[in-house]
Amino acid sequence: MKTSLIFSLVLALALSGTASADPQIIQSGPTRTAMIELFTSEGCSSCPPAENWLNNFARDDGLWKTYVPMAWHVDYWDYLGWKDRFSRPEFSQRQHRYANFRDRRSVFTPSVVVNGKSLKSASINNNPDNKPGNLSIKIDNHKVTADFTPSTVIDQPVTFNLVLMGMNLKSHITAGENEGMNVKHNFVVLDYQQTESNNHHWELTLPNHAIQPGTQYAVAGWVSTASDPSPLQAAGNYLQ
Repeated sequence: MKTSLIFSLVLALALSGTASADPQIIQSGPTRTAMIELFTSEGCSSCPPAENWLNNFARDDGLWKTYVPMAWHVDYWDYLGWKDRFSRPEFSQRQHRYANFRDRRSVFTPSVVVNGKSLKSASINNNPDNKPGNLSIKIDNHKVTADFTPSTVIDQPVTFNLVLMGMNLKSHITAGENEGMNVKHNFVVLDYQQTESNNHHWELTLPNHAIQPGTQYAVAGWVSTASDPSPLQAAGNYLQ
């Protein structure tokens, strides 16, 4: 039996238990959640320490309540001799969009963005007075519905963003700047979807992914406007 087929069967069995379970509800609460985005690459020699830092949020008591972390693996270092299997051009495009929005000419890794701003100019601690509204996400089998109740009127379409993430992913790097290293990844973005709405209600389909046996999955969603890629509010949790 081919390896890819084995992975697919493993995931199908795992998700079959989810299908019969009650819908999973993920909510943000009114206070703005700190959405932490790491732009990284397995081909970047400076990235492993940053990934270790992000990995530690898996043991933080504030995970999902205070922080929603995610790691975007960019593809612009793949030419250095190691193809990052988690990299996708659209992930690089997200980083470029942030750079363009902030009038910056270049991007780099590792780079940390908190609520749309560079970690150098932003705090990962919540401001209790910053209450943009409530984001609620319901996952019923593979159907995802999301609703946002803003605290103030938003006079433009709002985009709902959804990512599926993998936890405890491991790679042995055999070429490039990190040759010989065994690396562990948490919060790896595996799939990214966006959809706009004028009534703050969205419906999407959660994709299937077969990465490696024993993978734990998480989901995160956030809302933003067309004029600014920064999250207004975010919510996330492990996928049940």
